[in-house]
Amino acid sequence: MEKAKERMKKQAQNEKNPTLQRNPPSSHGNLLEMKMIRTAKRKKIRAALMLGTQATTQETLLQICRKPVKG
Repeated sequence: MEKAKERMKKQAQNEKNPTLQRNPPSSHGNLLEMKMIRTAKRKKIRAALMLGTQATTQETLLQICRKPVKG
């Protein structure tokens, strides 16, 4: 295990392993970025849901307001 850890450290120093160069997921910058992505997803989902509900209410209102056609 220790040899593997040393090898990975050497690779990171040589810039061969990009995963070790990144900040760990618990770092402050990554947390802020994750929160921003989550809020953006939530906003998109909410907007889509609101558009869907508005469309259905307009359709149902039109159906209610129409008078039956005599034929």
